[in-house]
Amino acid sequence: MKIKGIAWAGTKTENYEETKAFFENVLNFPVLEDKGIVTVYRLQNGDIFELLSPEAAPEIGHPKGCKVDFLVEDVHESVEELIAGGCESTGPVYSEETQDWTNFRVPDGNLYGFTNMRFHPLSQPEANRILFYGPHEANAYLSNWYPASIFLKGKIWPSTEHYYQAQKLAGTPYEEICRRMESPRLTFEFTRRPDVQVRKDWEDVKVDVMREAVFAKFSQNPELKEKLLNTGDLEIVENSPVDSFWGIGEDGTGKNMLGKVLMEVRDQLRKE
Repeated sequence: MKIKGIAWAGTKTENYEETKAFFENVLNFPVLEDKGIVTVYRLQNGDIFELLSPEAAPEIGHPKGCKVDFLVEDVHESVEELIAGGCESTGPVYSEETQDWTNFRVPDGNLYGFTNMRFHPLSQPEANRILFYGPHEANAYLSNWYPASIFLKGKIWPSTEHYYQAQKLAGTPYEEICRRMESPRLTFEFTRRPDVQVRKDWEDVKVDVMREAVFAKFSQNPELKEKLLNTGDLEIVENSPVDSFWGIGEDGTGKNMLGKVLMEVRDQLRKE
């Protein structure tokens, strides 16, 4: 099973009012809901912490210390895997509008739980994707326009965009002109001039050129390599509203080839 994180934690205490004052006045937990016998706090990252009085949640008894619930995609499937692994499920799967959840014990005797808490940020559709587009937006380091130098063909290129665009004109004086341009935008615009002739095999080789440039960027810049590897197995998506080949286009159905190249490079770097 895939555990997304710890979405819920709670503590059950005889000293309910004193503990409530501590969480609110000392730790400054923001109150989401006060149910009288249960106070619900929602932290900045979307996690829920609950303070329970002795009368609350009889199904969990009186656990020692905090109980935590792990965020999963499907609680029922996770319970099946749990039982298959030889662990004890201590009750049914409870359901309400915002979540399904259940409790179980692990070999140390402590009580834990599963939840699919639907309002948690990690349960949202975009939580499993890393979106990027421009060099000044979120995850800008993934953009070809990001200012990260690479060394290819015996020369230093100011960005992967400089190299990629210049290879449309490889073997001509224009290739060096592109390399020396002040910004990725200028190289992008230069290769679209009507008087500039792009190599005839460009459509056949452009993905390989992109892969070469992207690999150089992340293998030659250690801090960027670390960032890319830290994305784990999340899908990487160029959220371009205008490019349906390298990005996903205006309607989100584009090929996302740059995202795919980035994930290929990530896998390659992980194996090395």
